[in-house]
This record gives sequence, C-alpha cells and structure tokens, in this order.
Amino acid sequence: MRGAERPCKVRWSHPFLPTVVPLSNKAALETFVAIADDNHNVEDINQLLRLTDNMPLAVNLIAHLVDYEGCPNILARWEAEKTSMLSDGYNKTSNLEVSISLSLSSPRIMTLAGTRDLLNLLSVLPDGLSDVELVQSKLPIPDVLRCRTALLATALGYMDDKHRLKVLSPIREHIQSISPPSPALTHPLQKHFDSLLDLYVKYPGLIEGSDANSQITSNLGNMHQLLLKGLNHDNPNLKDTITGIISLNSFRRINGHGRLILLDHIPALFVEPCDYHLEVKYITEVLKTAQRNVNDNPQGLYIFGDPDQLISRAISHFYNFQDLALECE
Repeated sequence: MRGAERPCKVRWSHPFLPTVVPLSNKAALETFVAIADDNHNVEDINQLLRLTDNMPLAVNLIAHLVDYEGCPNILARWEAEKTSMLSDGYNKTSNLEVSISLSLSSPRIMTLAGTRDLLNLLSVLPDGLSDVELVQSKLPIPDVLRCRTALLATALGYMDDKHRLKVLSPIREHIQSISPPSPALTHPLQKHFDSLLDLYVKYPGLIEGSDANSQITSNLGNMHQLLLKGLNHDNPNLKDTITGIISLNSFRRINGHGRLILLDHIPALFVEPCDYHLEVKYITEVLKTAQRNVNDNPQGLYIFGDPDQLISRAISHFYNFQDLALECE
C-alpha cells in the first residue's frame, strides 16, 4: 500500500490509486483520537505523533497503547524501548517491526548490493537526501540510484514534497537499533557537507542563494546527527568531525542562528600531541562566537574559558606552524 510498485499479475482498477503516504497532522490527530479518545494532554499527543512521523500503522499502534496505558507511560517507555514497544501492538497482525522486517527481506533488498547500506545511512539522516546529494557525495554504494528505487518500491523509503529520499522515523529507529551505519558510509557524506560549509565560510557573499547554500540549509539536521555520532575518541575521523563542528558553527554564526552546542564537546576530545592548527581554528571560532553573543546580548556572554588565556594559547601555537590568514583572524 505504501510501496511505489504494484504487485504483478493483479488486475487493478483504473486509474491506479496513489500510494499511501504519511498522514497529514490533522488526519493523524483524528486517527489517534478515534482510537484513544481526546482526554489526554495535547502536548503529549503531539509529541507521540512526532515519533510516528504520521505513519498510519505506527499511529494506529501507539494510539492503542495509549488507550491502555496513557500518554506519560508511553512517552517514558519510548525512551527505553523505541519501536520494540510496538512489537505486539494490539494484536499479532499489527506488529510494526514485523512489517519493517518483511520489507527488509524483500528480494529487491536482498539481491541489490548496497540497498541495505543506503537504508542504514538514511536511518541517521532526518532530512533525507536529494538525488543530487546521493551522486555528488560519492557514497561507497554501487548503483546508488537503483538502490534508491528499491527502497521506494518496498516502502522503506519515500519522497517528500521537496523530492528528498527519506525514511520514516519509526523505520529509522528500528534500523539504527539493528544495523547502524559504519563510519565508512557516513564519512564520505560528512566530507561532502564539510566542503560545502568551507565554501560558504570562505565566500559567503558569492554563494548566497546558490545551490550550495540551499544544500547546507536542507541538511542542517543531517549534519548535526553525523557530527554528534562522530564525537568519540574511537572515531578514526575525529579530526574531520571537529573541523565539521567548527565549520557548522561558523555557518550558524554568520546567519545569526547562535552557538552550536556540539562546540562545547570539543575540548575534551583534544589529544596529545596537540594538533596546533586545529586547536587555533577552534579557539578563533570560540572567540568569534563569544563576540557575537556580546553584540546580540551583553548580559548573556558565553565564554569557553578565560579569553586572555585562550588568546595567549593560540598565539603560542603559531610557533609550530605558519598560517598568516588564521593568525590575522
């Protein structure tokens, strides 16, 4: 019902019915209320519906659980159990994880190498990916556009109104729990985003309104998730992650969006021997961010440390390398 392909050898009426898509917010709420009644906190209901991505089966299952247990209990359970809490639903035929598993075992998924890799990658990308990004990011996935078609045919993926390939939130949660993407999959995409951010930070006026700017804006959620997952000492590409956080913070600062919380995690990840160049880039961005905060809100200055000590430390690092542009900044 949600797949982009109809089973063969079935005499369908014409014109063909469109595929089932996620419900509108209004329809999802009406479906929920029809099952669980409307005597629940509206904010709790809306929070639960956001977890379902308005996927009809997920809305149906979670509404039945609320009918038995109430919203607060279900919200608390979701934090620990995710989609497994819907494993039985209200009857055995409505099992959400079984529904997803059936799609995963489809011959299209099993026989086309790379389709599972693409699905695993999309499970950590709330913004999805456009066809241009699938190709330009040089993912290590053979026939990536055919893999995209396979996900659409089996209803594991869908195209949103901006023509971006996405995976519904309940499916993303399930895939992350059983098969999260490897660094080999996420790193090329992160490098692609880093190159766009570097271009914007260096030449903001030149690419304002360009495709590069549009790609950055469309992928802010994706970038945040990828960078968050890379914030650990075991990440072989930790330096790229730190550089990406600095660049994303620069983009936000230039556009007046405020400080990126991920910036706070960087000091604990610096290791010895010190990467002098990277640490100076970090200190420079910290000082620029603090300056912006002072200009916008003099009472709300956020400082990562004593400014004079940060400046002295940065200047001392220039004895170990030469970068006149960075030194001027």
